[in-house]
Amino acid sequence: MGIPLAKLDYRDLYQIKWILGGLLSVLAMWNVFALDLGFTWLVWGAASLMAGALLYPPLTNGLPAWFWKMQTPLIVVFVVSDFILAGGDYIPPLIRMILLLTLLRTLQPRTRREDLQLLLLALILLIVSGVLTLEISFALQVVLFTPLAMLYLFVISLAEAFGVEPEVPEEPWNGFSWRAFSQRVRGLFDARLIAFGGMLFVFLTVLSAGIFISLPRFELGQALPFLRMQATASSTGFSEDIRFGDVVSILNNNAVAFRADVPERSTSPIYWRMMALDEYTGEGFVMSEVARSVGRRMSAHTLSAPSALRRHETSPEDGDWTLYLEGGVSRFLPIPGLFDTLRFQNRQDLTVFDGMGAVSLRELPANVSFFQLTRVREVAALPRTESDRALLRSEGERGSGALAAYAELLLGLPDDPRNRRILEEAVEKIAGGETLSVQDFGQRAIAYLQHNRGYSLETRIPPGREDPVLRWMQAGLDGHCELYAAALVLLARAAGHPARVIVGFAGGDWNGFENYYMVRHLHAHAWTEIFDQDLGWLHFEPTPAADGPGGSSPGSDAADTSRDLGDRTWAAYLDSLRVIWFRRVVNFDRAQQAELIQGVRQSVGSIGEGVRETLRDALAAIRSAFENPLTWRDAGWILRNLAIAAFVWVALRFLYGWLRGRQFAWPGGARRTRAEAGRWLRRLREAPGSCLPPGVESPEIPEDTVEEALYQLRYGPPPSWPAPAETFQRARQTLRERRRAAR
Repeated sequence: MGIPLAKLDYRDLYQIKWILGGLLSVLAMWNVFALDLGFTWLVWGAASLMAGALLYPPLTNGLPAWFWKMQTPLIVVFVVSDFILAGGDYIPPLIRMILLLTLLRTLQPRTRREDLQLLLLALILLIVSGVLTLEISFALQVVLFTPLAMLYLFVISLAEAFGVEPEVPEEPWNGFSWRAFSQRVRGLFDARLIAFGGMLFVFLTVLSAGIFISLPRFELGQALPFLRMQATASSTGFSEDIRFGDVVSILNNNAVAFRADVPERSTSPIYWRMMALDEYTGEGFVMSEVARSVGRRMSAHTLSAPSALRRHETSPEDGDWTLYLEGGVSRFLPIPGLFDTLRFQNRQDLTVFDGMGAVSLRELPANVSFFQLTRVREVAALPRTESDRALLRSEGERGSGALAAYAELLLGLPDDPRNRRILEEAVEKIAGGETLSVQDFGQRAIAYLQHNRGYSLETRIPPGREDPVLRWMQAGLDGHCELYAAALVLLARAAGHPARVIVGFAGGDWNGFENYYMVRHLHAHAWTEIFDQDLGWLHFEPTPAADGPGGSSPGSDAADTSRDLGDRTWAAYLDSLRVIWFRRVVNFDRAQQAELIQGVRQSVGSIGEGVRETLRDALAAIRSAFENPLTWRDAGWILRNLAIAAFVWVALRFLYGWLRGRQFAWPGGARRTRAEAGRWLRRLREAPGSCLPPGVESPEIPEDTVEEALYQLRYGPPPSWPAPAETFQRARQTLRERRRAAR
């Protein structure tokens, strides 16, 4: 009489599908932590409850029945209130609603319908958080989520086949222990089924990648935009209003602010221009209301360069630069120089400040923003624009209106007469009674500011009634970039030259793996632009270099190309994987598709040509061996290769036999042993000279025969089994002998 194989009952299947649903929920939450949802306690609380329930499922038995009855009205009140309080930004409350529903579905006892609801909620949470973050971890999530979801659906179908009512067992977790549960589940593992499922998954993955590569691309700018989230605050503090210390406050942050794909590494520091600040308040520089009022608002996918940044001539050395701006950094875009057009991945709401040479997003994005600048050229001066027309006239000829007010702001100085005298005395020392060009004045003013001064982030301006920048100048203290830039602007204005402070980033770390710039928050910087009537806005760097007495300035080592390989640390390698994800998946367009397909064709052609060349060489060698007499050297080569081939064949046979013997000791080996014994019994029954009569289920079997041992493996309890590997080897030898005797 046969011993039935161990099977899972309905309670076991229910526990498996409940745990699989929890794993799917936890996996779907992975990227939610990277989103700025505003309710941090909700995210961490949901993750903690899910993890706790998975680690010890009996905890869910302690939830009272009234809790599940009250969940619907409580959720409705919370969700409606959340949407009302959120105003127009509907994405965060939408994600919070999905997260809350997923949490409740994860914890509660679930019927088949609720299992499918949980799968759908987890899938939505996975996709929405992945699309919003655009992280490479989204790809890993999908790879893990897909087989887990397939297994989840399979177990749901198995549980449904039982036809048990009610679908939720009473007290499903009573007496549950992970050790006993894992032993029962492990006994059902079938290595061949797992291998087949793995191969099927790999095949589907490769097929999906092929479809992704070969499908016709379309312009994302014409498509509906992805879901967008607004960040609650800028991580850099770069806005229209910057006080002294705002730039310096982020210089200890090593996180990457944006990445830049460039045609080649620059030989000089790149200044990533973000904002131009024209109005001085005594506490810092701001973008004046006049400058803001002339900003052009638009919604576009492709934008021509603002007039201050527009190219007027081309060069074959100019290339396209792609920038990946991290979420929450700033609404203002980093611009490295003059360019032709700016292209986004999808349509954006923008504000363009033509005269200031700045482009701003209408909202502060919470996810990564991609944009490309075409035909970029780094320059030391920005051309004049229509907004600068009033600067070309004398004070009495400027008239009135926005442009005249703008010109007055660019020459604005502290009102106190004492401050004016300090500036006038400083200008006299700088000029020495000469009439200087803007270029010469700027260089002399920088030398004046850097005389016996260095760079320091710990500057403490002494108290006094004078303007804080002027008190710093008079004290002769070391300073940071904001103080140097502000001081140069005030000196230039006192000398009659319009000037403004520029904030952004200077330099960046070169990634030696994928050849792009990693610009970090610590590269934040401020510098100066002074207006020249002939040349336009000239760039000046007043902050001391790395060898100054007070230390180094941000970006001062940005052009150190002596480190030719760039940053090749593990952190840089991991960062390069993220850029590959941006390039090849997130930002995959028609040009990259054509390039990749062409590369695949060339690779396949090269492989085919290599195989053909190898075959031709082999045929030529064989022909030469037959046409020419065999030498001792040739004979030694042949014998050596034959010996290697024989050794490899024997080793593989030994490994195959060892694995065949070991497989019966692996998890699920009892079931495989019984199945293998049944196959050998069937073969011996059909062979000549068998002692097993056909058609008899329980025949009389002679003792001490291989058939008796196989019957013991097939139907007997495992403690009484003979050694499986030796028994199957004996059966193989017996079958050969009987077939040989029948001949």
